[in-house]
Amino acid sequence: MVALALSGRAHANCTNTNSPGTVTFAPPGGQITLSATGTAIGTVVWTSAQATPASYPTLVCTGTTNNGIVSSYGAPVGSDQTLFPTNLSWLSFRILHPDTTSPLSSYPNNASVPANAAGTAFSVASALQLVVTGIIPQGQLGSTQNMTITAGQLQWNVDMTSGTNPVEIFKITNIKFVVPTCAAAVDPTVVTLPAVSATAFTGKTSTAGQQPFQVQLNCISGANLSITLSTTNASGAAGVISNTTGTGYATRVGVQILKQDGITPVTFDTAISEGATQNGTMNLPFFAQYYQTTAGTVAVGQVSATATYTLTYP
Repeated sequence: MVALALSGRAHANCTNTNSPGTVTFAPPGGQITLSATGTAIGTVVWTSAQATPASYPTLVCTGTTNNGIVSSYGAPVGSDQTLFPTNLSWLSFRILHPDTTSPLSSYPNNASVPANAAGTAFSVASALQLVVTGIIPQGQLGSTQNMTITAGQLQWNVDMTSGTNPVEIFKITNIKFVVPTCAAAVDPTVVTLPAVSATAFTGKTSTAGQQPFQVQLNCISGANLSITLSTTNASGAAGVISNTTGTGYATRVGVQILKQDGITPVTFDTAISEGATQNGTMNLPFFAQYYQTTAGTVAVGQVSATATYTLTYP
């Protein structure tokens, strides 16, 4: 492992005995989801695991030497010599070495490779970090259009007797960014239905204890929003989730979810259009109520039902 510690710009008598090492960085699934309400400048949106090249050069140097990062994406961003632009105007790269808190500077400004006439194996472990360095354009929020880092590379160059050569190449695959238009302001949404008597139910399909509730979101404007409710415990009746079974739970009763009119049951796994999004808080209204699922007498007890929701922007 090479640790860079010395400073200076003296040209060294360095040679290497192998091709440069190569590592490739890619997030899981090739995709990173950002905050729905924007991301502040300086925010680190992703740091990769440290990676070590399968093969690497051995440097033989009789003096310290200039070295640093060169990017196929362009020169360093502003005065910070550790940040390199991506093709996205608001996002930059940084290479971390030897640990996840020490960034490498641009060529030739990095701390120098130490002299070692016996040879230094450049078996370095490094990580890639993505840092917000600008404002995300409004037109890119809520969309994946123009939100992909195109493939390219950074390389670690060192001055050699034969010229400036790379000792490690950092390859970046296409990375897609998703900035959802809305995110949950309250998660999970908990709805507490009022206590009712078993005698409130008059038979199968009868209802009681209707309670309004809202799915509360933080959104940005610029997209049409739909919400889809789903459950793994549907009773078969329209919009009705079966009650949890077991000791202490009521029988012959479930929970029905209604749309904002308080009348129409939701259809699970079918999108409900909510119209255009707006900046700030958006509350999507629904109702919940007890629903008798089978004929007979409802047995008293607890009622517990769970649904999930998915937001889409068709």
